[in-house]
Amino acid sequence: MTTRGVHLGRFWREPLVHFVILAGLIFGAYGALGSFSDAHEKRVTVTITQIERMAVQWENTWGRRPSEAELQGLVRDHVREEIYYREGVRLGLDLDDAIIRNRVRQKMEQFSGDGTIDPFPTDVEILEYYEAHADRYLTPPRVSFHQVYFANVDSDRIAQALARLDEGADPAEISDPLAVPTEVNKASNHEIVSLFGAAFAARIAEMEMNDWVGPISSGFGQHLVRVSEKDLATFTPLREVRDLVIADWTKDTRATLLNESYQALREKYHVEIETP
Repeated sequence: MTTRGVHLGRFWREPLVHFVILAGLIFGAYGALGSFSDAHEKRVTVTITQIERMAVQWENTWGRRPSEAELQGLVRDHVREEIYYREGVRLGLDLDDAIIRNRVRQKMEQFSGDGTIDPFPTDVEILEYYEAHADRYLTPPRVSFHQVYFANVDSDRIAQALARLDEGADPAEISDPLAVPTEVNKASNHEIVSLFGAAFAARIAEMEMNDWVGPISSGFGQHLVRVSEKDLATFTPLREVRDLVIADWTKDTRATLLNESYQALREKYHVEIETP
């Protein structure tokens, strides 16, 4: 063997040479894969299913099928949107965008909840939920009362009116004109608040029946009030609120399952929260 052959043999046996060759092969492979990946990422495919979905959405909006030109326009717009979206993601425009983050969160929550809840609760589940949350289905207490309104604060006039009312005078003949009638029947606390204000409603709730009391202030002015009837809160029978119970059961069950799904994801992350 010549001297040159000996040197070449030693050269090919050097570990560094082997490393360089291997690195070159790996680099070339990654380059080829990268080219394939780039080519794949640059391909936009619009499927028949997507086109039909566009047509259906158009029909739902406009009440008719799109024409050929309109459908082509929808496809062109879809391609434009897809390209802009991909390039925006490539440039990182989706990062730290509150609207995008919130939308992705909503889709993840929807995705996490799909298929995890039965479409309809059983009768046993409905009854158990109703009994466990019976306070949600109370018929609110209602109050019937008469009120006499005074537009101006006049202690003497109010005292005289109170004496006349105790003697059986007609409240409508004493009251100043007001859009609200002198007699209010079976009003809930919410309705009384909307008419006269929260402070007035609170006083009504504390009053005994059949005695004229006042003056009581409202947003209108001063009133003398006599409560004639009080209906206590009662439990609404299940048959009357069944649909509402099912809706509440579905909402609460989905929320529970969604939280369980989140906790399972949360355990996979190490969260560090910096403090000031």
